[in-house]
Amino acid sequence: MDPKPFRLKLNATLETLQFIPIGGAVPNRGSLTAFGSTTGQPDIELHGLTYLQRVSDVVTKSALHIEPGLWINVPATTLLPAAPPTVVRLGTIPHGDALMAQGAAFTLPGGPQIGTASSTPTQNPPQRTPIPDRYLEPFKNPPLPPGIPLPAVQNPKRRS
Repeated sequence: MDPKPFRLKLNATLETLQFIPIGGAVPNRGSLTAFGSTTGQPDIELHGLTYLQRVSDVVTKSALHIEPGLWINVPATTLLPAAPPTVVRLGTIPHGDALMAQGAAFTLPGGPQIGTASSTPTQNPPQRTPIPDRYLEPFKNPPLPPGIPLPAVQNPKRRS
């Protein structure tokens, strides 16, 4: 069965990203048991930021995405479990999605290196068959908002 046609909706967007520091340490209770036990993990203190991401359509000013969340620095732990420090992102999207991502922080010299990325589908998983032309039609001549050139549909890094 062929895939059903769909529409490709493109928006020129305005994004506002607001960060507010959490006013102090947030205790994260450990699991040390009473009576001087040496098993478990002592309490640790978390530090972080709250954030609010708002994305709206430049033309209509309507909201496209709203995401409140937290960025948290988690210090190393020493007992059970012994683990290195991590950074955690917690996000909630009010229509029903939530995420938690945790990993090691790192820095890179200069800005991020973002390779070429095409938004045009190339295969039809799981069969790995070619995408029919009628399915690709929305990518060839979509209605474009002001300021977005057609080459940006094939490669979002392109400006012209």
